[in-house]
Amino acid sequence: FLEKMKQTAPLLNEINLFRVPGNFTIAVEGTRAAAAIHTENALITAADDTTTAVTLGGYEIAKLARVSKIVQKMGVAEFEQFLVNTLGGDIGRLIENYLVTGNGTNQPEGIEQAYTTWTNNTNGVQWASSNTPTAAELMELIGYLEGSYAPGAKFLMNHKTFWTKIMTLRDDSKYPVVNIDGAAKLLMGFPVIFSSYVPDYTLYFGDFKKAVYGNFSEDINVAVSEHAGFNYNSVAYRASCIFDSKVG
Repeated sequence: FLEKMKQTAPLLNEINLFRVPGNFTIAVEGTRAAAAIHTENALITAADDTTTAVTLGGYEIAKLARVSKIVQKMGVAEFEQFLVNTLGGDIGRLIENYLVTGNGTNQPEGIEQAYTTWTNNTNGVQWASSNTPTAAELMELIGYLEGSYAPGAKFLMNHKTFWTKIMTLRDDSKYPVVNIDGAAKLLMGFPVIFSSYVPDYTLYFGDFKKAVYGNFSEDINVAVSEHAGFNYNSVAYRASCIFDSKVG
């Protein structure tokens, strides 16, 4: 089930993901001071580095499917695949939605909350032409990311934005800004990942493994009850997990 969830929620592969039972707290980077040259035999003054605590709790995410006796009598392999697609797939899609848009209030927190506000010319770029970025604006966006995060940085958008607005872009030399290498797509040298839950014409750029932390405090599990569907001559299958995510 977890592998199916990662197929329908590919962002699970892009964040810092844990599988620790119960609530737990981890320390992430806060303020980082620069190193300095030390004068021989002199007292070393401690840097003003800080750490930030990220506490991951848990939200129950569940899906109930009632299956007729006829469907239940399918071949074992086919029926198991049906359950994986129906239960694991739908739970995965909801988790991916939260990983992008979750506001952290009675639900997991997602990438949209990486900043309290997204400010043009500071940590974001507002396209000058409605819904259509230029190559120069993408370069501006890249420039706002602090350099130490660049080695792991990726672009995140939905397929519509990529194929209708980004794929056809050219720079001032009329050279394509997208390079396709097999299944991999590179935008100005950075990998592109996709999620259907990113709004149209919106791009996120950053190292998501250093931005978002998630935890399955309880892995997905499936329970079955013949009593729940007794009056319908059916069997009820319930898949559930306990998951939380936070911006670090």
